[in-house]
Amino acid sequence: MLITSSKGMQRSSSIQDNAPYRKLQEKKDEIQKRTTTLIQTTHSLLKNPSKEIEEIFALKLKDFILHLESIEGLEDFLLQFEEIYGLAETNTFSYLLLKNDQSLEDVILYLLEVFDMWSQLLYSQEEDIKSFNSASIDLTDTLRHFIDVSYKFKHEYQCLDAEAEVQKEGEESLEQTTETSLISATSAKSYFSEIELDSEVYDELLELEREIEVLSYAASYTEDITVSLINFFDGYTRVLNPLMEFKDLSYSLMVLNQNLSEYKIDENSEMLLILMRGLISDLLEWKRTVLVEQTAEDIHFMDKSFYSNIAQIEMSLLPIDLDDDEGDMEFF
Repeated sequence: MLITSSKGMQRSSSIQDNAPYRKLQEKKDEIQKRTTTLIQTTHSLLKNPSKEIEEIFALKLKDFILHLESIEGLEDFLLQFEEIYGLAETNTFSYLLLKNDQSLEDVILYLLEVFDMWSQLLYSQEEDIKSFNSASIDLTDTLRHFIDVSYKFKHEYQCLDAEAEVQKEGEESLEQTTETSLISATSAKSYFSEIELDSEVYDELLELEREIEVLSYAASYTEDITVSLINFFDGYTRVLNPLMEFKDLSYSLMVLNQNLSEYKIDENSEMLLILMRGLISDLLEWKRTVLVEQTAEDIHFMDKSFYSNIAQIEMSLLPIDLDDDEGDMEFF
């Protein structure tokens, strides 16, 4: 008996569906122009990663999305583009590309190839709906992979940058950091004037705070603390994930939870307890001033401290190599 997975059946059904293709054909000229512009702007961003070009990229992407929103059958496809737009609004791609990471550039170039193939099949004189729908599924999957890679890279670089920045000394460095923060700052009051959180969210956060109180009086790190931390970070991930401005932090907490779930108590556990107290304290202060009282002048005012703590925690979660002759791990 042949068993077909639901995902395979869904893919097969999508490949046979000709409704989205017909609707796209009606707008072919408009979409072709915007697709070409979007690909060109992406290449410009690759060659010269800057906030200015990324802002242009975001505008072109939004224009592309708006011209496809009314077409049924493209919901999952557009969902990926919407998330990329959100990342571009927070200058994610210029930030990452300035790191000169060839792996990220390769992912973007491959995405452009898949996008170009999709557009060629749409504009082709020879109608091939099956190949076009297959290309649409491949493009959706490639977009999802690109988004996942972007969050992963951003998490890793933000942790590294936060560690380096915490160690910086000197007035010039401090002034540059302050100036950058002031330029990009969004106040909590301004942010939540357009977004309303459910009262259930506040109730959940209060309950999480009660559950994590065990951390403040624990004499040593235990498996029960690991369970409490995983529940705490999982709760914050659920709350933050729908808010685009905080998806980076949500992703980082998710990664931290994955590492925690594999952690075995060792000689670093006492240091881990100290570091976790610092991270929890920062999160609770951030919750109070950003989510509850909404008095923070910058919703990202804790980012440097968050990522510095997370970077050190991830180091502490690494298993100790007893054969390592280099000595103890250094914490900053």
